[in-house]
Amino acid sequence: MDEQDILKSLAGFEEVWKRVTAAGPTAEEKAPKPAAAGPPSEEETLKRLIEDETCGAAYYNSVSRMFQGKARTMLLSHAADGKRHARRLQAEYFIRTGESYAPSGVCEPVSDRMSSLRTALRREQAGAAAYQSAAERTTAPELREVYLHSAADEQRHAREDRELILDNF
Repeated sequence: MDEQDILKSLAGFEEVWKRVTAAGPTAEEKAPKPAAAGPPSEEETLKRLIEDETCGAAYYNSVSRMFQGKARTMLLSHAADGKRHARRLQAEYFIRTGESYAPSGVCEPVSDRMSSLRTALRREQAGAAAYQSAAERTTAPELREVYLHSAADEQRHAREDRELILDNF
């Protein structure tokens, strides 16, 4: 193919290109848009909270091994509260669905003492906010009570974790 043939084949290219680009929406524009994400269902909220509590209990058990005395006792108490919360949430999930929910068991690893305490503090603060939010969204009075009680426990844990950081810094 010589230069003249190439130029002849490109003749009219501008016109074709205009039609292609003006033909309509792009593939991205044609793709279906995901539905606007609304609040999670009650069951999804329960699952997420079960996961959080189960991991929180395991986390506190691991962190407690780095401490002795009163600090260790407090951290083990937090772990026990997490297990109790998880069991209660699992029972509520069963009542609602007729199915058992077992958490995945994939949890955050523990690092050094102080970083682990800071992580625990942040987890408790986030947990309290999650429970408050769940309590505001639920229409089930019995779940609202569970969520508010758990939020209060998370807030207490956060205060105690903060004090432990201050005592050990």
